[in-house]
Amino acid sequence: MKSIFKSICVFMPFISLHVMASSPEQVSELAHQWIQAKKQVSDLRLSWQEEKQKLQQQQQLYKVEKKALKEQLKLTHQDATDVDKQKHKLLSQQQDLEVQAQVWEQESSAFSEKLLYIWDRLPVPLQRQLEHEKKQIVHRKSSLSERYRSMLTVIKQLHQFQKIISLTDHKIQIGSQSYVVEALYTGIHQAWFITPDHQKVGYGVATEQGWIWRFTPQYKADIQKAFAMFKQQHEVDLVGLPIITQVKEESDDEISL
Repeated sequence: MKSIFKSICVFMPFISLHVMASSPEQVSELAHQWIQAKKQVSDLRLSWQEEKQKLQQQQQLYKVEKKALKEQLKLTHQDATDVDKQKHKLLSQQQDLEVQAQVWEQESSAFSEKLLYIWDRLPVPLQRQLEHEKKQIVHRKSSLSERYRSMLTVIKQLHQFQKIISLTDHKIQIGSQSYVVEALYTGIHQAWFITPDHQKVGYGVATEQGWIWRFTPQYKADIQKAFAMFKQQHEVDLVGLPIITQVKEESDDEISL
């Protein structure tokens, strides 16, 4: 039945052409036109199939590109989020450092005030050693790290000087007279001195007003012996030198250095 129907469909145009055309030339022309139209339809279908395949391929490529763009946007968003987090972290660290720097500045200022307060009570040789560090700390012309290094040096030198016996020459003043003496420091608070002719001896002690110096002729032999032992001019022996804990006010015998 289907074959018969197809045959009818195929021969229908020729029947139509036979009815419509009145001459063989017209029939031939119409048949040629029909064949050309059918070929154009076939070519159009083929072209459409090819174009359809191209469109499907492009559509697939667009899908792939779209997916890649989505992934890239996701990564870009993630990168931007990570950058924001890093910036926030760095900003927080910077703020913490600024706060810490303020604390260090305050500690540096407090240390500077304390150093100025005790400076006149430091032994003369220690003052000479720490003169540069004092300028660094007090004058504030150096960086914070340099000031802290100087502060550590001061603390270290103070502890070290407290543990040793130090001999140095410098000027002292007793009453209205000044003397150049050899001073033997036993720590940072007390010293014994002797004049170049070894005739006068005494002690010095650090007070709130500075260093106070006094003659102590009653300890002359022991002081001379202590100096001789320190210079290795005398064999090591016990020396009966007292530890000065307080200074009585005697205007004729004491004055601050």
